[in-house]
Amino acid sequence: MTDATLFRWRTTDTLLWLACGALFYLVTTAHQELAFHAGSYVPVGNDSFYHADRILHAMYTGEFRQFDLRVHAPEGSLVPMAWGYDWLLAKLAYLLQSVFGLAPLPALLFLPSIWGLVNLALLLMLAGQVGLPRIYRAGIALSFVLSPFNMHLHLFGRIDQHFMELTLLLATACSTIYWLQRPARRLGAALTGLTLAAAPLVNTGLFILQLPVLLTLFLSWLYERPQPRHTFLFATVLLLSSVLLAIPSEAFRQLRFAFYYHSWFHVYVALCAAAVTVLLQKPRT
Repeated sequence: MTDATLFRWRTTDTLLWLACGALFYLVTTAHQELAFHAGSYVPVGNDSFYHADRILHAMYTGEFRQFDLRVHAPEGSLVPMAWGYDWLLAKLAYLLQSVFGLAPLPALLFLPSIWGLVNLALLLMLAGQVGLPRIYRAGIALSFVLSPFNMHLHLFGRIDQHFMELTLLLATACSTIYWLQRPARRLGAALTGLTLAAAPLVNTGLFILQLPVLLTLFLSWLYERPQPRHTFLFATVLLLSSVLLAIPSEAFRQLRFAFYYHSWFHVYVALCAAAVTVLLQKPRT
């Protein structure tokens, strides 16, 4: 059985994704004038300005800024935004610039609309995993495209991190369901651990995504249902990935322990989650 079958992805999903994805891209890029002022492109929204400043600084200088003298001036402060999102967008914008010859800022402003295709694919994958018929998957795809919330989230020029938070939410759901549906396969356990470890790279508050997974395992233990296999692999990948992904964070290297920064706090949470996962493997007495 192929992974495509396991993830419930069919040819009709590909056609639906292409059609709705193209429509969604057209809708979210239809009003580029919102990101155009005085003859030049500008980010849309206050937070987008700071993200753009940090990303463009990395693209132009090759230096990724995690400490900003302009925050809490004059002493400066660590940038509270997690490092992973801005670093990834800098790489993606550079790729668009190289492939299509776009200037750095326009390349960056197109990314939310393009990334909507990723979120739509994950949503269709999730719908297939829970066994929804074709007509319902089509309705979900159209609802995604026509939702004002999603349009706002993926709007051209709105490079705040929220559209990628949706990605991590959907990816966590897909990987967890994949693991629970095929508990004998190691891939599901590893993907779930890796996805949960990567979530705080986009928003430090996304460590909370570990809670539904732990709750599912707890309920299986409480009602004496069979636990999914490879839970030790899940715990190991979650903990090791959390440590490795935290190393580039300046707050982690400064031994900070704070929810507000990507720091030792998130490694501690991953350690607790891994420990609970292993303890739940013991049968009830």
